[in-house]
Amino acid sequence: MKSFLKFWFYLINWTRIHDSILLAPFEKRDRIIYFAKRSGSVNFVETGSYHGDTSKELARIVDRVITIEIDPANAEVAKNNCAEFSNISVFCGPSEDILGGLISGLAGPTLFWLDAHYQIGMTKGKSACPLFLELDIIFNHPRISPIILVDDARKFLWINGWPSLASVRRFVESRGYSFRVSHDMICIGKFSM
Repeated sequence: MKSFLKFWFYLINWTRIHDSILLAPFEKRDRIIYFAKRSGSVNFVETGSYHGDTSKELARIVDRVITIEIDPANAEVAKNNCAEFSNISVFCGPSEDILGGLISGLAGPTLFWLDAHYQIGMTKGKSACPLFLELDIIFNHPRISPIILVDDARKFLWINGWPSLASVRRFVESRGYSFRVSHDMICIGKFSM
């Protein structure tokens, strides 16, 4: 009971400090769609596809969708779920290994939804949270203008293999990008926030 109360105390304080509330999956998708429309994104790249529901929604808005899922069973479900969309490509593998090759042909405004970090009960890649590797790949791509959203901001506590929010902020800002936390998402881009 004591650890349960500590968790709720932490969560209440975290949401107060970071101007954040936890959103339901459909609300997160609505926020992602908002960012895609607002930024004029022509590409959407997702790590952590799960069953491809977010990719299906974004396929109606952008020209090209690339989604990566590490778990073969979930990747197969995502492929079947997205089969009606010719502009969605579903790939299976660790995002840190295949992201660079998959985005090499992209150009223009590109929205990234990074959600490949390990959750209890899910398939784990080489690291619990490949975020720094993913960001480095994205930042080094010369022909895209990235807008990056990272899910589960509340979990970036420097425990269980996840970096802290402060270390992510330092990394992002050292590369000349803006950083903000809103609605349990880390928002990264070359714009004022």
